[in-house]
Amino acid sequence: MPLGVCILTFESEQFIIKCVSSVLAALQGSPHHIVIVDNHSTDRSVAVVRQAFPDLPVIVNASNLGYARGNNVGAKYLITMGCDYLAFLNPDVLVNRDTLHNLQAALLNAPSAGCVGGVVPGLKPFRHKPEFLDFLLLDGSLRYVPFVRRLLNPLVQIRSSANYIALSDKPDQSAIPVYSVSGACIMLPVTAFTTINGFDEGTFLYAEEFIMSERLRSAGLQVCGVPYAKYEHTCSHSTGKRELLSRYTQAKSEYYLTRQYYRWPIMKSAVLFFVQCTSALVLVAVRLVGRGVSRLRNSAARARP
Repeated sequence: MPLGVCILTFESEQFIIKCVSSVLAALQGSPHHIVIVDNHSTDRSVAVVRQAFPDLPVIVNASNLGYARGNNVGAKYLITMGCDYLAFLNPDVLVNRDTLHNLQAALLNAPSAGCVGGVVPGLKPFRHKPEFLDFLLLDGSLRYVPFVRRLLNPLVQIRSSANYIALSDKPDQSAIPVYSVSGACIMLPVTAFTTINGFDEGTFLYAEEFIMSERLRSAGLQVCGVPYAKYEHTCSHSTGKRELLSRYTQAKSEYYLTRQYYRWPIMKSAVLFFVQCTSALVLVAVRLVGRGVSRLRNSAARARP
């Protein structure tokens, strides 16, 4: 049962070699296909991959297609190669020797599972379905605005405890039915992927895990977390460079998710979108002012005799 691995890159020059190397080491001796899909990077992502791994196929998109469309390009290629399972990895992920094998075994042992995901040690990757406050406090900019962080922190802790699934009381060697897993490292059977027509291309970035969960559940399939499939992830290396645009894109994706799949009233989704965008503006403004003040202080310190 060949496993297909799609690694979607964008400005990933500093991460991609280690990512691909970890995948090759993990799949040594197993039937597999790997494809690198590049979302029109302007750095040397494509060049370093072609130089280090000349036998690996690299698909270069003519523009940045985003997460869903970019991964669909890779999935189409892997399906034509005869793969039975599809794994999608962020370029800043490092898999362990048994990560992908454990995910594939979990799918084999759980016929009702349409998607599985692993664990980054120290993080909480498995979630319940988010509510309005979860979007604001766990995923939004509001909790990072310095002058409101202290006020919100107790509420953040409460929502986090309710929204994330604790692993300490779960058997280590079992797949756990959950609402969603992190999209940084997921695996699906080709049958499930084609049943839901792949990733929904209505979003550019963010909320893909929640959207996939809704689509799989509508098809009668489960999402499962696999606590013993561990991997490393350097989170959000590409989005941090353009924080305001990144957070606006996230707000748009959440609006799409809550309207298209959660069927929220338009005003509820619009309020969420407005608060997310406003808090992002405030956060970026505060950080810019902070950097400016820091530069002035440094300049003043250097000017002193």
